[in-house]
Amino acid sequence: MKLSPKQIDFIAHQSKVDIAEGASGTGKSQVAKMKLITQVDQSPRKQHFIAGESAPVAYRNLVDDDLGLLALFPNVTPGTNVKKGNHLIMLDSKGREKIIYIFGFGDSTKWKKVLGSTVGCGLIDEANLAPVYFINQCFRGLTRPTADYWLGMTLNPAPPGSEVYKRYINKARPIKKYFPRIPSSIIKELAAVKGVKNYTYWHFNHDDNPALTEEAVQSLKDALLPGSPEWLSLIDGIRSAGTGAVYAKYLNDSFIYEEVRDDKNKMQPAYNQFDIGIDIGAGDENNAASVLALSGFIGRDVYNVDDYECQSTQVDHLLNEWCDKIEQWWSLYQTRIRGIYIDGAGVSKTLIRTLKDRLIERSVMIDVAPAWKFGKDGGIKARMFVMYALINQKRIHFRKGNKLYEMLKMLVRGESPDVLIEDNNDIWNDYYDAFCYSWTHRTEEIR
Repeated sequence: MKLSPKQIDFIAHQSKVDIAEGASGTGKSQVAKMKLITQVDQSPRKQHFIAGESAPVAYRNLVDDDLGLLALFPNVTPGTNVKKGNHLIMLDSKGREKIIYIFGFGDSTKWKKVLGSTVGCGLIDEANLAPVYFINQCFRGLTRPTADYWLGMTLNPAPPGSEVYKRYINKARPIKKYFPRIPSSIIKELAAVKGVKNYTYWHFNHDDNPALTEEAVQSLKDALLPGSPEWLSLIDGIRSAGTGAVYAKYLNDSFIYEEVRDDKNKMQPAYNQFDIGIDIGAGDENNAASVLALSGFIGRDVYNVDDYECQSTQVDHLLNEWCDKIEQWWSLYQTRIRGIYIDGAGVSKTLIRTLKDRLIERSVMIDVAPAWKFGKDGGIKARMFVMYALINQKRIHFRKGNKLYEMLKMLVRGESPDVLIEDNNDIWNDYYDAFCYSWTHRTEEIR
């Protein structure tokens, strides 16, 4: 493993708190976990911790990966006492046994037991996602009865209004050597808050990680939209507030296509396969409705072949309306339609079985399943990133006359930094969700 001069300086620098902020893949977490072990080795205290969005995520990203703690430090081994939950056992250079607990921010039953007593060193990965109350409790455990502690925090740049900045991050100060490489916008934010002794700020860039290849950086760029908040955070390492439209400024008429017949009277484009996504709308005063989306696929390109807004709200009538439209598409494309994927939040096994039975009665042989969703947010972030890749690489196409194209322009970000897409059961959210459900199961193929 190679380390850059900045990574070496980070590990060697004497601090009480080290803040590592910067773009994705810049080696922040790698050096933070290595410094944690050096600090645990020197600490007279027995208990220490690693915190992440969840215990499994923290374990995967910091402990058990190819350059994780278990691979780098032979004196660190998995703990076996089930009463302690996820933890590591470390034998330090003086022969003392140390315990490093691993937990998620949201699992208060786990971290309250650890932070309720004295801890010596800690690492909070993706600290911008951690609740302020949790970080408060980390300091509570670290600073008693003496200030003999170390805390590391890593994060990708978040919206500058995030509470974690004014409470903790902006109190840190950079060392003079690396001051010129910090974005000026971040310098201004640091200057607006009174600094605290022994809080050190580090800003990592892509060239600070010798293990990162140009191909890896380019792949990330291809997956994001230039100028978007996600691009500014993960590529440029700049804090940015996500406001306004989600996709509107990136879409133009070059994404619209028409179906035509070639000189052999064959319809073009010649889709290889199709899938159908169904969003079950609320049908309330906000005009939300059930929407069906038919997507076609040619290689890694996604085509919005057709979309349909249902009129029915009563379940039995709605099922018949779905069947009518699906049967119409079946008559055109037959077995090239591979599956129907229904909004997993509102769907039941009975509804899926009933839809499948009614389609069979009409000799429509298409499998029906719940839509694929990922993560605790239902896959909102994952779907957004796939959409970014499709738009940035010109691999998404909207058939002329379909509604989806205009509906995507209506999507906006929430007022809170945590709300990537505002959803008040508006009709444009139903169109977007139905379209996404038609391809989420193909994410690995098309992203």
